[in-house]
Amino acid sequence: MNQLNPELKRLLRWASEAPALPPAEIPLGFSQRVAARWSEFSDRGLMGMWQRAIVRSVWPATAVILLGLALLIVQRFTSNSLYGLSQAYTVVSVELVP
Repeated sequence: MNQLNPELKRLLRWASEAPALPPAEIPLGFSQRVAARWSEFSDRGLMGMWQRAIVRSVWPATAVILLGLALLIVQRFTSNSLYGLSQAYTVVSVELVP
């Protein structure tokens, strides 16, 4: 059987008897300071302008992607072609190419 060093046993016993630490709390006003520092940083020059433009375009870009996927799914289910080709290919092949 593995024997522990008596000093290690004593340290382990002391650690098990130690009181639990109180939960750490966020200092008062911390979130306001973080938000103020972030807004101060993001308002600086050309990089701040690009950062704001990119952040503000996330939701519209997501909406465009989801709309495109919805149209693609609808187009797949309503395809009248025997070959499973999209409507756009049918228009190009029939009307534009003789």
